[in-house]
Amino acid sequence: MNNSGTINDALNRIQAYYDSLSMAEKKIADFIQENYYSVIRMSLADVADEAGVSDATVVRFFRLLGYKRWVEFIVSLSRSIPMTSDLIYEAINTSDTPGVIAEKVMGGAIQAIQATMEVLDHNAMEKCINYIDNAKHTFIVAVGNSGPMAEELYYQLFRIGVNCTIMTDAYLQIMRSALLSKEDVVCVISQSGSSQIPVRTAKIAKENGCKVIAITGDVTSPLAEIADSVLISVAQELKAEAINSRIAQYSVIYAIYVNLALKHLERSIENERIIWEAVTATEGL
Repeated sequence: MNNSGTINDALNRIQAYYDSLSMAEKKIADFIQENYYSVIRMSLADVADEAGVSDATVVRFFRLLGYKRWVEFIVSLSRSIPMTSDLIYEAINTSDTPGVIAEKVMGGAIQAIQATMEVLDHNAMEKCINYIDNAKHTFIVAVGNSGPMAEELYYQLFRIGVNCTIMTDAYLQIMRSALLSKEDVVCVISQSGSSQIPVRTAKIAKENGCKVIAITGDVTSPLAEIADSVLISVAQELKAEAINSRIAQYSVIYAIYVNLALKHLERSIENERIIWEAVTATEGL
């Protein structure tokens, strides 16, 4: 039976394929069905460990269900589980007061930044700063939910004198990447690291000799495999359009800005002064 193309619900797919699964694959199915809220926050390796199977068996399992990547399966699973307040924000109860809800939301943001700091690769950050500092041009790309973060990086860099451009249109970023050279650097922001267009853009740039910087939440993703410098932004959330992941990304972006500003402190301060004077002298701003 091959009905994965018509069944979009991950839990229903597991039930539909259950009888045809191997004993090891059934262990995965049983674990997911009994712990789906936890699984959404777990990595492939974590699920393999908890289910007592190999990573390869988990890969076979989700591919049998019709998913190409683990992240695709997780997104499908998150959309198929019973509706609760967790789907708006984790750890929230409908009986919570507005103040308690605010505290939990802020706590989630703090955890995202702390987790991102704990996995910070100092060598990767140093390479990122050197690549941008030595590049003739920095090309910043992203699509979808990562678009605002790409814009934020652009806003921070151009004001301190970094020669950079941004493109969040799929076709334009591919077209532009085809014209880059080894003197340029590409910074790709993608929390999943699997989005087709950013990955394709990075591949084209790499083929042209560019250094590639990735800001992503998945160190095993296709984007991370291409990149010369991988900066991880950690956020465990149920929602596909996650808030804490953006906060984690912003902390990485601002760290890049501060590092580059300090490397050229005099220029950065002067640029900020010029910008401030231009803005304050403009009526209506």
